[in-house]
Amino acid sequence: MSSFIGKSLLSNTVLSDVVNATKVDSLSTANSLDVYKFTLGGASSVNVAVKGFSKNINLALVQDKDGNNAIEAGEILRESSNADLMTEFVNASRLESGTYYLAISLGGGIYSNGGNSSHDEL
Repeated sequence: MSSFIGKSLLSNTVLSDVVNATKVDSLSTANSLDVYKFTLGGASSVNVAVKGFSKNINLALVQDKDGNNAIEAGEILRESSNADLMTEFVNASRLESGTYYLAISLGGGIYSNGGNSSHDEL
């Protein structure tokens, strides 16, 4: 089962421009989940790489289909949870217009991460 199940989407950072966006942030045991919210205006592909961290993290592309602000089974469209990799990727094509979330979590420790994302209109 995904480690993202049951996590809240309420505390999120809105990404107003997701085309080639770069975001720098940090995670810690006190702040073990970062959520970024973005909206696609039309059918699109989304490609996200999160890199520049010193320990393993997990990355998920989520669509809150029932609008309850919690991640549930069936709402995780793509997930990357590769152990010991320096970069996590999620790629999704043919996404419909709508609101999506990128969730980034860690297991422990304090370290910084940077991310790059892009989307292409179909």
